[in-house]
Amino acid sequence: MNARAAAFLFFALAVPVLAAPTPPLPQFSGETTLAALNLAMPAMRGAKQVPAKPVPVGTYTWTRSDGTTWQDERSPAVELWRAAQTAGTWADRAGNELTLARAQFAFPTLPYDHASREEFDRAIADPALRLGPRAEPAALAGWAARYAGLGLRGEPAALPINRQRLSALWEIPLADPAARAYAFRFDPNHAGQAAAQAAWFVAIFRVPAAATDAGGADRALRNGFLAAIRALGRFSGVAPDPKARPRARPDAEIPDDARRAGARASIELLDDWWHMDSPHYIVLSDVPGGTAQADRLLGVLEALRPRYAALVPRFPKAEEPTSVVRFFRNDDEFVRYFEGTPLALAVTETAGFYDGGRRELVIRPARKEWGGPEHMESTVRHEGFHQWLHAAWPGVDIPTWFNEGTAEFFESCVPRGAGGSFEWKEQEAAARWLEDLAKNRDANWTEMLRATLLADQATFYNPPHFGGESWRSYAFAYGLMYFLHRGAPLVRNQPWKDVLPTLYRSLYESPRDPIGATCAAFRLGPNGADTAFLEKFAADLRAFWRASSARQNARNAKLP
Repeated sequence: MNARAAAFLFFALAVPVLAAPTPPLPQFSGETTLAALNLAMPAMRGAKQVPAKPVPVGTYTWTRSDGTTWQDERSPAVELWRAAQTAGTWADRAGNELTLARAQFAFPTLPYDHASREEFDRAIADPALRLGPRAEPAALAGWAARYAGLGLRGEPAALPINRQRLSALWEIPLADPAARAYAFRFDPNHAGQAAAQAAWFVAIFRVPAAATDAGGADRALRNGFLAAIRALGRFSGVAPDPKARPRARPDAEIPDDARRAGARASIELLDDWWHMDSPHYIVLSDVPGGTAQADRLLGVLEALRPRYAALVPRFPKAEEPTSVVRFFRNDDEFVRYFEGTPLALAVTETAGFYDGGRRELVIRPARKEWGGPEHMESTVRHEGFHQWLHAAWPGVDIPTWFNEGTAEFFESCVPRGAGGSFEWKEQEAAARWLEDLAKNRDANWTEMLRATLLADQATFYNPPHFGGESWRSYAFAYGLMYFLHRGAPLVRNQPWKDVLPTLYRSLYESPRDPIGATCAAFRLGPNGADTAFLEKFAADLRAFWRASSARQNARNAKLP
């Protein structure tokens, strides 16, 4: 080894390995006032309020002993329990997070992990579950552990902090070293706190730095937060924020239901959020000055709703609850809203989508590189159909080709003027591809159609028959639905007039069998192997997209 190599080796060995930087501890400055809770607390510096995420909802089908069925909507009981007691969540960019909750009642005993809202409300009405002012520290600790989804690593300890304002303050040792929980109650006998709520409050912090600097985290939270929380006085009300006042479209008659009330409650404590109502929808948004855009979106959705119903009939006994639309002001908030959910990866490359688990149509800000407001509105038309169909066909496993193809069909339904009329346009890119495909002699339309019809969700979005390119699945499904609604009625003797009615009837009778319903509609037989009917249909579908005259006639024809 020469001298230069030896010197280099010595230098390399002497350089210490740099550890990853420790996340900063939370700092507090100023004050956050929660008038609805009659309290004020120190504000975590650089933190923003995080919108409350709706409780996931699923439709369940139950079978009676006589073989008849019924359906109801159920949610994870623990999520219903948390949502009923959560006051708000704040988070900064370093990952420090504060959730404030009201510990009002213990977790109820239920027969299943999932419960309907009515069943849950009956359960929590039990007086024995109430956590009154004299609740034992062990009960508070158990409440906090279940709420946080963590175990305990010891007994709660009383903290001698802020004694003048607080009648009790307990530190609850959670098993996660990065988590801290504190239960406190205000003293109504303290001067200026006669109007203080008697409820127990629980503050749960997640502080990444606490895993390596437990003492620093404890000092930051005790001195910066716990020492300064206070109840609002009888005469210390907060002036209303004009941005947060509820709004409605000028001509709207607004019905009330549980979903609309829940949507309003979800932003009640969020300073920057407001809502706008229309007869069938409510928009929740934090976009400053976004009411004109919200009004336009509501106008489009309300005008499209009867068109959705005209082409795709609502199933009998389907309820018509308020549809929630959440509209974010920036990309960061849009992406953060889905952190920790199965949709976290999917949201990065979409302008918005319908989240069936939460029953929300979620929209990100218009991005210039994606086409600006016009592209955002086309997304609303597409995802709005998914939202409407989910309510119109409750508990149905919808064939993906039908769900996406019809949504694409409505995406190209463009508003014309301010009178609520629409123009049904061809999607230019999809139509051009379909036309080229129709002229390709080597393309096997029967096999492409069969593969698309029988594809489950995973296969539809990663189609081997289209080289794994999902846009081709969307374009082909769009071409199929466009033909069924606009081209097929013009074919002599209308040989395809029973396809969609058969699909609808089959899904109503067997809501969990999308492949069976598809096979019935296209007469594919029980195993999807009988292609005689499909071959004739595929030939007409191909001829339609190859002939400009047929498409021109379809464009001139009126829809229901």
